[in-house]
Amino acid sequence: MIYLGSMKTILIIEDEKAMNEKHAEEFRKTGFQVLQAYDGVEGMAVLRREQVDAVLLEVVMPKMDGFEVLRRMKKDVRLKDVPVFIHTHLGHPDDIKAGKDLGAQEVLLKGTLEPAGIAKRFQTLFTK
Repeated sequence: MIYLGSMKTILIIEDEKAMNEKHAEEFRKTGFQVLQAYDGVEGMAVLRREQVDAVLLEVVMPKMDGFEVLRRMKKDVRLKDVPVFIHTHLGHPDDIKAGKDLGAQEVLLKGTLEPAGIAKRFQTLFTK
């Protein structure tokens, strides 16, 4: 386990429970504190009440999609600078561009990187 100074908190907003749990497990192994939400509305509620250092965000979710979560985060003075990594099956260039245009740090396509690799990406974010 690599410690990053003070423990950083990652919020996972992912509606697929098994995927959410896999990511949470890997982030914890890597030394992060983890918060979890299973749709966009719940994710925004967590963001409003907790201090988070970064977000792993699915796009296709019930109640509020990830693009709308990202839009709302960027309009909120307290959340606008929180790094967001989109993790989605939407691999069309227009979807990737939309995520980046909305301010995502990176758009990661599901199936191209294992949860351990994603956790390492977040480590890199905080060790620069």
